[in-house]
Amino acid sequence: MIFQSGSSKDGPYEFGYEQGWHWSKNGGSYDNSRDFFWIHWEINEAKPNRVKLHIECPNAMVEPELNEIKQEMAQAFLSPQFKNLIEQSGYTYIPGRQIRPEHIRRNKGTQPFRIELTEHQCQSSRQANIEMVNAVMGQAIGEIVKRFTSQLNRHFGL
Repeated sequence: MIFQSGSSKDGPYEFGYEQGWHWSKNGGSYDNSRDFFWIHWEINEAKPNRVKLHIECPNAMVEPELNEIKQEMAQAFLSPQFKNLIEQSGYTYIPGRQIRPEHIRRNKGTQPFRIELTEHQCQSSRQANIEMVNAVMGQAIGEIVKRFTSQLNRHFGL
């Protein structure tokens, strides 16, 4: 996995992702709101037991095509089948709050769900928590990401 850290209004955070979960071109990023599409696990320092899946891209006014992909991907992660898969793996699935289509169109970042770790599941660091969850759920995330890889590669000229 690839790990990075940063800071937001909610404080310091760390995020991790697999190769093939981040796309960008022309220096695009979350910070400059253009030419990027990212999927990653994220944990804020204040709540290390909350492992959140994020899908991020420019909002619909800037990149309608990418935003449509984000909406479709978010719906896959919100499906009852995906929720059941997480719960059968021994984790607690909590759906995101800003997951209606108008929220997804308006915002760069969408959190379809988070996994709440119990005290016994929590590891010694945020990175270890992400690695643990990804070891169990990464393949299922990757299968959903693969459904959109050709569209994303085409958009980013790959």
